Amino acid sequence: MDMLEVIRHKTGLSQYKMAEYLCVSRSSIKMAEKGLRKLPHEAEMRAIALFHTINQNEQKANNQKETAPSSESKTKKISKLAGEHSRKMKDFQFKAMVLKRKLEKIKKRNLQVITRQEMVTALKENFPFIKKKGIDDSWLAYQEVIIEEYNSTSDNDEEGLQGEIEVLLAYAAAHEIQWKKYTSKFEDLII
Repeated sequence: MDMLEVIRHKTGLSQYKMAEYLCVSRSSIKMAEKGLRKLPHEAEMRAIALFHTINQNEQKANNQKETAPSSESKTKKISKLAGEHSRKMKDFQFKAMVLKRKLEKIKKRNLQVITRQEMVTALKENFPFIKKKGIDDSWLAYQEVIIEEYNSTSDNDEEGLQGEIEVLLAYAAAHEIQWKKYTSKFEDLII
């Protein structure tokens, strides 16, 4: 980033206001920022002085923040940490809830597939006296394909999903502990 852009970014000055301060035209600022033209010597010296002043002020402000942490900044920091842990705890709980719903659907679907599989087996083996038509055989073959396809997908892994839920709930519990810790620290600072 060009020095003029840095100055403008840190001060919030427009190209027009920057040009006024440096006593040059706005197009001169624009061309200098793009690297197409250099500023006149006097304007460049003013820009360098302004750049160094801004950097010195930032360093002073940073040093003051580091050397004297106020109780207000401590409470803000602790409040922020408590908020982050609360957000993460709720996020993990929500993800676990979503996976629990998915697991319930999978269990229901697995029960339906088992029932369908038993029905197809019963129709094929236990009722030989029923005169089957060609469409019946097609329907049974179609049901077997559906059952086979469902059994071969990885989406119906109940144990894996249960493991993911347990991990998410463990993360949520860890963040809940941290949230309670920071909440109590925050309450101690306020009182």
